[in-house]
Amino acid sequence: MFADTSQPAADTSAASATHAVDTSGPAADTSAVVVGGPSADNIAVVARVRHAEGPKCLSVRQVEGQSQVVLHGSAEKVCTFDQVFDEESTQQEVFESVGKPLCEHALAGYNTTIFAYGQTGAGKTHTMHGPTSPTDARGLVPRVMEHLFQLQARAERQSELRCHCVASYLEIHNETVIDLLDSGGTLGSNARAPCRVREDVVRGIFVENIREEVLRSPEEALRLLATGSANRQVGSTAMNRESSRSHSVLTVSLRAEREGEAGLRSVRCSAFNLVDLAGSERQKDSGSRGARLKEACNINRRDEHQP
Repeated sequence: MFADTSQPAADTSAASATHAVDTSGPAADTSAVVVGGPSADNIAVVARVRHAEGPKCLSVRQVEGQSQVVLHGSAEKVCTFDQVFDEESTQQEVFESVGKPLCEHALAGYNTTIFAYGQTGAGKTHTMHGPTSPTDARGLVPRVMEHLFQLQARAERQSELRCHCVASYLEIHNETVIDLLDSGGTLGSNARAPCRVREDVVRGIFVENIREEVLRSPEEALRLLATGSANRQVGSTAMNRESSRSHSVLTVSLRAEREGEAGLRSVRCSAFNLVDLAGSERQKDSGSRGARLKEACNINRRDEHQP
């Protein structure tokens, strides 16, 4: 359940539409990923099927070069995607196909986004982040961060570039934007002051006073991820023991500089957004009450506005 769009770098203002498709039914644990690059078709939708116990309600097949998810029932329903990962797929396979090419697009100066979208419990956060400890099961986000630094180091050796990387990490909880890197708040509370979304002619749309951390190594990037993820809103429902109750947005801003002839300097800027959306849910299935019910209503309302 992820979506990714790439658009030509920061010197253009063209926005590209993103389409995420969610095939998660009551028992169909699938997630959709949208990915894209600097080509004619710069948006792609990728589905990943999660392993589930009991009788299977869907299957994956390839038909004439097309990847399809087949939903079994009284009437068979076929959903076609740019790519489908079955339940035997690994985190590394997802990264090689989805994350790795987009890292290269970002270093080439293209604004890039990957987002995970789908029903609660379908495996979005697992695919995006994976476990907290660094294992082979780590998700797209830590793998992307590590690979970006590898590409930057190679570019600095081969092209005499000077690369600069900063990151911000926020969540949208109950329609409020909160800085996950704000150390002034208390874990699990609403003590962090909400951030305001602004717009001006120079910066476009931006989050006011959001904290940005300079990243110099993969280790610093992973520490930032751990800090932000620990501050994210998580709760238990009948459908998911550790359900994300907010949308998280990690933005990595990349800048590459090269000194040219006659003292001229060329600068290339881009942004890589990694988004983990909170999963939509049916209240009658999740059993949400009180604060959980309010969160679910805001999550569903926000997800309805995703293209």
